[in-house]
Amino acid sequence: MTKLFGDKAREAATPQVVATVELAPDVEARLRASFDKNMAVWDSLGVFTPEREARGHSKPTFEEYKAGFARNQEFTKSGRPNELGKGYDTVNFVPMDVPLVSEDPEEQTMFSMLEKTLKEEFARGGQGQDKPANSLVIKTRRGQRMVRTEQQVDLNEILWAWKEGYLKQQVVHRPTALAKKGHGGFSESELLAHGTDVERKNGGFMRLQRSAIILPQDIGKETMSGQDWVGEKGKSIPKGVELQTAHDGIAFMIQFIKEHHYIPDAWTGTEATSQVALMPETFFPDEGSSGAVAAADFVVNVRLFCLGRRSAVDRVSFRGVRGGVRINEA
Repeated sequence: MTKLFGDKAREAATPQVVATVELAPDVEARLRASFDKNMAVWDSLGVFTPEREARGHSKPTFEEYKAGFARNQEFTKSGRPNELGKGYDTVNFVPMDVPLVSEDPEEQTMFSMLEKTLKEEFARGGQGQDKPANSLVIKTRRGQRMVRTEQQVDLNEILWAWKEGYLKQQVVHRPTALAKKGHGGFSESELLAHGTDVERKNGGFMRLQRSAIILPQDIGKETMSGQDWVGEKGKSIPKGVELQTAHDGIAFMIQFIKEHHYIPDAWTGTEATSQVALMPETFFPDEGSSGAVAAADFVVNVRLFCLGRRSAVDRVSFRGVRGGVRINEA
C-alpha cells in the first residue's frame, strides 16, 4: 500500500465535493418538450415494447439524462452558422438495439421505420390540409418549398439498393481513422456494448442534435471529403460534438419528418449549396480503393430520396454534415 504524507495525505482525507450543474428552467422546459416529442415518435413506430424490455432495454426517461443535459446546456444556445458549439436544441434518441437493416423481412429495422414514415407522410394530406394526399413536401436549404406527387416519386425504389449494399459489406461505426486497416471502428452491437450503463439499459444513445447542418464554409473550406470531416473532430468540430453515423442520421430523418411533415435540405440537382449530408462516422472499408462513407441525399429531380456511399477521399463542394452531442450518463 502506498503511504501518503503531508499535503497529499490531507488532500486524500478531505471529502471531495463534486459541483452540481443546474439545468436552467427555460432550457429544461424546451428540452423536456423536445424529449417528449421524440419519445412519441418511437412510441408511434412500436419501438418500446414489452419484448424489448424483456431483452433488458427500457424506455428512456428525462430524469435519467437531466444531469447530462445540464452539463451540456451551453450547446443548446442559438448562434451563428459558423458557431459550431451552439444550436444543438433537438433531443433525438437513437435506438441502437434496432438494427439498421436485416435479412429477416419481419424484423423491425431503422430502414423499415424510415420507409414506413415516408409512406405515411406520402399518404397524409387532402382537401383543406397543407398538402395533397399522395405527395411529399420538400424544402431546400434556401427555403424553396416543392410538392412531389405520386407521378414523381416511387417509394418502392427508395431504399432497396442501399439496403442490399449495406448487408453485403463489412461496415464499421465511429472509426478513429477512415482507413482500410487500423480504422478502429465498431459494429452496431459493439458500439452499444461500449456505451455507458444507462445507454446499455436504454438500448441506445441520447443526442442533442443540431438543427442546422455544418457546411465546409463554416470552417473556412470550399470542399470536404469524409476523411476531411473525421479529421476535423476536436478541431473545428468542437470537442463533445459527434458527426453522424447512418444510425444517427436515419433516426433524425424519421423524427424530423414526423414532427415537421416535410423533407429538409433537398437537393434540386443544380443548387449545389443544398446538397447534404455525409454520415462519415459509418465507414465501408472494403468499398473502392480508399473505403467509403455513408451518404444521404434528398434529390428532388431523380428518385427523391437516395441513400448511398461516397468515396472517403472524394471532396465535394458545399456538402455538409450534421452534428450531435451525446448525453452519456455513467
